[in-house]
Amino acid sequence: MPPLLYLDTARLGQMSPAARDAQLDFVRLTAEEPSSLYFEEFLRGGFSAWPASYQQRFPGLHTWNGVSGLKQSLLHLAGTPADWQVLLANRSLSLVNLATRCQFRVCRNVLTTDLSWPTYQQAIERRAKATGNKVTTIPLREQILRCGWTKSDVVDHLAAAFAENHCDSVFLPAVDHLGIRLPIREIVQRIEQIAELRFVFLDAAQAFCQVPIDDCFDFVDFVVAGAHKWMHAYLPMGIGYFGRRRSRQLIERRLHRLRHQGQTNDPLLDFTEQLAHADLSDHFETANLACLLSSAGAVRDATSGNSDTRTPPHSKLMDFY
Repeated sequence: MPPLLYLDTARLGQMSPAARDAQLDFVRLTAEEPSSLYFEEFLRGGFSAWPASYQQRFPGLHTWNGVSGLKQSLLHLAGTPADWQVLLANRSLSLVNLATRCQFRVCRNVLTTDLSWPTYQQAIERRAKATGNKVTTIPLREQILRCGWTKSDVVDHLAAAFAENHCDSVFLPAVDHLGIRLPIREIVQRIEQIAELRFVFLDAAQAFCQVPIDDCFDFVDFVVAGAHKWMHAYLPMGIGYFGRRRSRQLIERRLHRLRHQGQTNDPLLDFTEQLAHADLSDHFETANLACLLSSAGAVRDATSGNSDTRTPPHSKLMDFY
């Protein structure tokens, strides 16, 4: 077999037109109206909360509907159930750390594969070590890329490894950074037939806005994604989805505790949660808000079909489907 040729333009995906317009007018806003009295109203209520004069001066920000509006549009874009929640963070790693804290509250041995993004894999391993728990990592990449494994091969192998190693949780990428798309639903269903599966943590950073992920919300506990890849916001912003009945309160309580102890280590996560819950404090680290506005523009383009930067589905995938 010839050497692999890896072509990935999504490290920082191309910015969509509405995201670009939002950024240009946000830069003008910060230059012309720094710390305006209207800015907090704008953050809370969106573009429509501004006076008409501001709307005329900064029309590129018309896609901003406030933090709650952005969250609702991201829930709609992902296709989550109506009662799910979304978290926004400067770094997706902040959300990974939150998820692993919850994961190891109820689990002792997490099954992962060599398809994991290394930074996320390291975060899980650090949390396992800190809590006296375990991570079992199963090699898959060579078998898929070199040996021609099928979907059934992958599903059977991971389910058998889960049982043999006495695992009780999984962390899997929906699509890995080389473009391998895993059959997540089939893997989870097969594992649940033979063992107890207490927590499902899904990395959808490469899948979000490239392939559908709406069919995963029936069986996952936490999903981490990002705005700067296939959503075309360009500026990095972590996106976390949760809401499954069995784990919702666990995640809410852990997040509440970390926030009030000052341990989230993410100013955007702190700020957006404070803003969403109307408990804005004067004492928090200054957050970079630019990614919120570019994300609002990118979501508008993604949902309206107006973006001219959209990548054809499955363009970089080695797909089992």
